[in-house]
Amino acid sequence: ATDSSTIASLSGQVAGAGTVAAGAAFATNDIGRTLDATIDGGNVSSSGSITVRADTTATLSTLSAAVAGSVAAAAAGSVSLNDIHQVVNADISGDAQVSATQTIRITASDDSTIESLAGAVAGSGGGSLGAAAAHNRIANQVFAHVDSVTLNSTSGIILFTTR
Repeated sequence: ATDSSTIASLSGQVAGAGTVAAGAAFATNDIGRTLDATIDGGNVSSSGSITVRADTTATLSTLSAAVAGSVAAAAAGSVSLNDIHQVVNADISGDAQVSATQTIRITASDDSTIESLAGAVAGSGGGSLGAAAAHNRIANQVFAHVDSVTLNSTSGIILFTTR
């Protein structure tokens, strides 16, 4: 099992004034998780290869900005909401007894990435507005599964999933 969750976020705001200015910037990020790689029952053997693996490479980078200005009004805005919600699995289960002498891979993966940008600029001299928004979501669920098992191999059996 591997993950590599990363969030790098920046939000900002600059206003001004000389009679009214405003601003706002907002960002919220989330990377949920459940990452397993399991052999549940007993009797695992080898002498060459057995891989039960679950990967993901979640990354979330965002920037939210806003600027205003003024001399009689202005505004700005910006929002960024991001999400990545994982459950990456890879199993072999209950009454296991695996064996091998090469191969048997139960693997899963993903490769999550969100890079987002939102912005807004306003000015004025009478009026102005700005706005920006971003919403990203990945919502991963990746499985590679085997249930009440007895696997043997002489260079076979690969159960694979990716996104």
